[in-house]
Amino acid sequence: MSSSTGFVDRYIAVWNEKDPERRRQAVETVWAEDALYANTGQEFRGRDGVETAVREAYEEFVAKGFVFRLHSSSHNHDALRITWDMVPSAGGPPAARGTEYLMLGADGLVRTDHQFPEVLPASE
Repeated sequence: MSSSTGFVDRYIAVWNEKDPERRRQAVETVWAEDALYANTGQEFRGRDGVETAVREAYEEFVAKGFVFRLHSSSHNHDALRITWDMVPSAGGPPAARGTEYLMLGADGLVRTDHQFPEVLPASE
């Protein structure tokens, strides 16, 4: 991947996008048509499935006063690791953190996306 920084920024932005149409368009620029997104509770297949997962996360967290922010990222050939924080939009310490392990296709789009939430100590 030539520039993972721009890709990572787009990835995080998808989860914070308020407008459903722009969110759908953003999903199409990040995930492959037949992508797999898996969190600890469910698997979502294809862009429609990914869009459902993103919408559900938006409704559960962002619409209720949180925002997802990049904590760290690294890439290794066609693999990316993105760690994010979910923080109150008004500011404050992270309420949650998670790590995504992404495998990209030759086209630079996400083929598989596996999420691993982390438990944060109360002081973080």
